[in-house]
Amino acid sequence: MEHDLPPHSLRIQVRLDRIDVDLSAERLFERLLQMGIPDSHPGDGDVMPRRAEDDSDPTETIIRLSVPAQLKRTGKEMKFIVEGDREERLADPSLVRLIVRAHMLMRRLAENPSSTLEDVAAQENMGAPYAARLTRLNYLAPNIIAAILDGRQPVDLTANKLMADTRFPFEWRAQRAALGFA
Repeated sequence: MEHDLPPHSLRIQVRLDRIDVDLSAERLFERLLQMGIPDSHPGDGDVMPRRAEDDSDPTETIIRLSVPAQLKRTGKEMKFIVEGDREERLADPSLVRLIVRAHMLMRRLAENPSSTLEDVAAQENMGAPYAARLTRLNYLAPNIIAAILDGRQPVDLTANKLMADTRFPFEWRAQRAALGFA
């Protein structure tokens, strides 16, 4: 798959195991000069320019940047996982919604000790089995909850995965391992 590129790029190829970006060394150098970074020149430094396989201009020096990456299914969608990606992510609304609903359900139970889980579940328009699975989220390790709210959960942790196992461990270290935080 190829995309429209900024003027200093030639091509971006998305492959099964990596993303390749081919850049024109000369155009990149010109752009760096425009940005006020004069202490570089195409071919200087540790990067060794390489030619792309199907170069349209045989005199143009091409720099290929390859980033290991893989497609990974996360619930109903696919995400591109780039090794070493530390970019700040937004919190997953589905996961946050589950955490909030679990706390609201527990609060409602605590406010009226004579009510049953079935009563509160019916008031919240959910089935009792779903409510029972939801209440267990109140026992997640605090750092797991914080990571979910900050969007720092593992990329494959989805709402479905979080709700799928009805008996996850109560010990926090085991929770982190089971949910991919270890």
